[in-house]
Amino acid sequence: MVAGLGVCMYYMATTYPFLRDLIGVTAPIASYTWFGLAPISAGVFGVPVGLLTIGIVSLLTPAPNAEVQALVDHVRYPVLEGDIETRGT
Repeated sequence: MVAGLGVCMYYMATTYPFLRDLIGVTAPIASYTWFGLAPISAGVFGVPVGLLTIGIVSLLTPAPNAEVQALVDHVRYPVLEGDIETRGT
């Protein structure tokens, strides 16, 4: 999500007139726009980057252990047969 936000912020900072003035970009806006899209459309680039990053990171990190998976199953389906103990000791 941070990667997608970063792409959106970069695109908006280089194409939105107010933000361009704040960071001192003086080149014509046409040289910064991607596919001619307005700054308000930055999500068109940020959402796919965020989803792709989420997919890659989830493939590169190990799966949680069995205890954590059982807890997630319990939260999703709290009346499973053979349920885990959730009462305080």
